[in-house]
Amino acid sequence: MATAAFRRFSWSSNKRTIALGLGAAGAVTAAILVSLPQHQSAKRHALETYIKNVDAVESRMTYSLTQVLAAYRGFAREKTVTPKTRAQLAQAETTLASLRRQIAAVPAPADATKLRADVVKLVGDETSVTHEVSLLANFSPGFAAALAQLHTAASALSLALSAIKTPASHAIRGTKSQIAKAQAAFTSASDQAASAQAQAVGEYDAIVGRQLARLRRLSPPRVLAPSLKSEVDGLVATERSGERLATALKNKDRSHVAELARTFTLATRSSQTPAAQKAEIAAVKAYDARVRGLQADAGAIQREIARLQQTVR
Repeated sequence: MATAAFRRFSWSSNKRTIALGLGAAGAVTAAILVSLPQHQSAKRHALETYIKNVDAVESRMTYSLTQVLAAYRGFAREKTVTPKTRAQLAQAETTLASLRRQIAAVPAPADATKLRADVVKLVGDETSVTHEVSLLANFSPGFAAALAQLHTAASALSLALSAIKTPASHAIRGTKSQIAKAQAAFTSASDQAASAQAQAVGEYDAIVGRQLARLRRLSPPRVLAPSLKSEVDGLVATERSGERLATALKNKDRSHVAELARTFTLATRSSQTPAAQKAEIAAVKAYDARVRGLQADAGAIQREIARLQQTVR
């Protein structure tokens, strides 16, 4: 039941968008380090003082900001996210939040109002994306492990069911005694097959229940929230239909088993509904847009710097 969106995000989208994030992570420094020509104007002096003060905040945090980039690179490079990288990402979020608070606290002259707002927005957006990446780093291992367990359990169920020999109905000829004996043997074989099927479905259902509880404890980033929801919804339907099927298989009256088996099979595929897939794709696209927005934020800073160079004399 592994969702397509999770595979797509894990192996493509995150590597591409993290690369975009790497470029944007240094955008504050790149933008603010643009210096204005010396001028005797009081307005110009106030503007330059503001920019130097913001630069001083970043200079004091040079090492910490370098660690932010290291955290991003570690996450983008690793196939399996290590505890060290998860800790680095958590620290990166803290670092950027601190940077935003300190920059927001720097007094800005009236001419720098928009510049200040643009810089604070960029660092705030970086903090938000870093928070999502940190959530992803903590969410992905548990989600992937649960999906792997479910895949293994589904394969085991398929093998177990295929190995069970269910007697086929056929015409019986002979004496009344022979017919009664054959019918008893058929009933016994059917009961044994149904009992074995019920056990196999019950064992699979138990694994589904455990993995469902595991998934419910996870905190997903926004980009994978639809994937988690569709997986949980599908597992709830699977667990319920599996329980009903196992119960029916244990009964003497098994007239509804075929219908319940179809319901059970459909439930195992329910996380792949068109609506679920659309929600997953939309979430991935929205994440891509948020990361691309970092570059737009950096561009806004550069444009405002250029405007100030031309207008503040």
